[in-house]
Amino acid sequence: MQRLLFYFLPLLAIIMTTSCAIKKTAERPLILVSIPPYKCFLEKIVGKNFIVKSVVPEGKNVHTYEPKPQDLTRLQGAVVWFQLGESFEDKLTATLQEKSPALQICDLRDFTKLIPIHTTSCCSHHHHQLDLHMWLSPKTVAKQCTKIASILETRLQTNFQQN
Repeated sequence: MQRLLFYFLPLLAIIMTTSCAIKKTAERPLILVSIPPYKCFLEKIVGKNFIVKSVVPEGKNVHTYEPKPQDLTRLQGAVVWFQLGESFEDKLTATLQEKSPALQICDLRDFTKLIPIHTTSCCSHHHHQLDLHMWLSPKTVAKQCTKIASILETRLQTNFQQN
């Protein structure tokens, strides 16, 4: 009997510890970003209290990305999505908000000065677009991270300024 208890109690302790850890992970709110560089920035801001996922998986081309049904499953349940104005965002926003009505959208272009780029097509027509590669500027990223922390504090009632 003592031998049985000797083996059973540690096993019970491991099971209880593991199940608590799994439950803790599931309780962390999900934050979405459109592209992988912002995943890194957000993880530095929010620490381990939140799960941060990039909508576009690492290694995929942002400009040609089309979400698959399993991508939608991976992204459901998010509380905030920081968007950049990529072409896939509008279509995906409607679908995700249908599945997760509490999802709040924050467009990073709203508080970032974008640089216009001029292109010429094969027919010599000039096209005016805005450069969405704002994450390449350290100054812009620093300002955005401060604003992101402020937005998260307001929307999620959590303090991120120490990060």
